[in-house]
Amino acid sequence: MVGSHPEALYVYDKVAGKIHVYTFTGDFLRTITTEYMANHITLLPDGSFLCFTPDFIYNGPCGLWRMSADGKLCKMLLEYKEKYPVVSAYWNRFYAVSSQTVGIACPATDRYLHYDCKADSVSMELQINSRQHTTFQSVAVQSSLSPLQPGLQSYPI
Repeated sequence: MVGSHPEALYVYDKVAGKIHVYTFTGDFLRTITTEYMANHITLLPDGSFLCFTPDFIYNGPCGLWRMSADGKLCKMLLEYKEKYPVVSAYWNRFYAVSSQTVGIACPATDRYLHYDCKADSVSMELQINSRQHTTFQSVAVQSSLSPLQPGLQSYPI
């Protein structure tokens, strides 16, 4: 993550529960020890962090929450009471909407949310009904893959 006040690079070590802060020239500034582990984390303009844990991790918060600049839970924004089934993915759930708004893709509820940094609040942008099934009569598939080279084996998937 990149911070602008002061200009710094923030590196989140989820396993150790620490955020290491460096200058852009690589000089170490400080370490922030986090109170809870988060699956997804982004730096907010005020120096705090927006954290998202859509699935159960130990006994930490489950949902969308804000962490202070010193690594402490300061506000639950959206709490998931049900910790199962686990819904997770490796891609980042945060995306920029504007300089003061963070978008969140929320797999547990099939929602896209907006976090307003100024108002410190969350609103729903879009909800998808993923349980609705669509049947296609025919689907054409085009591939850019080249054919197998002679001598290579192919295996059914």
